[in-house]
Amino acid sequence: MDEKEILELKKRIAASAPRPHPKKGEPGYDEFMRSIFKSAASNMLRDELENGSIR
Repeated sequence: MDEKEILELKKRIAASAPRPHPKKGEPGYDEFMRSIFKSAASNMLRDELENGSIR
């Protein structure tokens, strides 16, 4: 691998690395929590529909 390929690989790895979630009071915290709760609610409803609890 030459230097250019190594730099490209490092960029791809850095882009896919997970970012830490914002702490309470930091910018983006409300949006992050909204997305987490929306995802959890969606999963709960999907599970209930699949199990036949909701008719």
